[in-house]
Amino acid sequence: MGMVEQSTRRRSWWRLPVIGCGITLAVVALLVLIIFFSLVALFTCGTQEERAASSLSPSEPMTIEGLKLVVNGFEMTDRPAQEPPGVTHTHPGTKFLWVHINAEGVGETDFFRPVFVRIEYRGEDLESSIILQSALQDPTHPLFSAVGLSRGESAAGWKLFEVPLDLDPAEVAVLLKVGEYDPKVASWCLVEPKNEDVC
Repeated sequence: MGMVEQSTRRRSWWRLPVIGCGITLAVVALLVLIIFFSLVALFTCGTQEERAASSLSPSEPMTIEGLKLVVNGFEMTDRPAQEPPGVTHTHPGTKFLWVHINAEGVGETDFFRPVFVRIEYRGEDLESSIILQSALQDPTHPLFSAVGLSRGESAAGWKLFEVPLDLDPAEVAVLLKVGEYDPKVASWCLVEPKNEDVC
């Protein structure tokens, strides 16, 4: 009987260090996750502060990755009496904001990176709706695209947003993000800000 107990102890003595190592690894992994998410939160807050502090005035140009960009106009239009064919995702109680963007190729190579456009309004992000804009087929508001611009070439167009009926243009910031990987972002006030608290 004593020999059986001694044999059992010999077979199980190694389990204690293994369990200890497992607990240590779990604690280290937890600490790594805490540090990672803390850095992400810190970076995000810093990016938002820098973006708000660096908002450009309307018609003020900014060059990003060989593309000179400027937000230089906007229009507000009412919703059409009937929804465009094939479009079912619009929302009652909204109107349309058209943002005009101009781009000029100033780099050494042709520009083939995507340019994403969105707006910030009272803490909310609103994405442009290419589907809705294409369905409207408004010849007075051609879709903005900078793809394929060579040095010296320029392009101008519009981006469409569904916005609240009581939207205040003075509180709208227009953000242009160039590229998908390691993107660069610039921000414009839709109208000339009257104080630092707006846009």
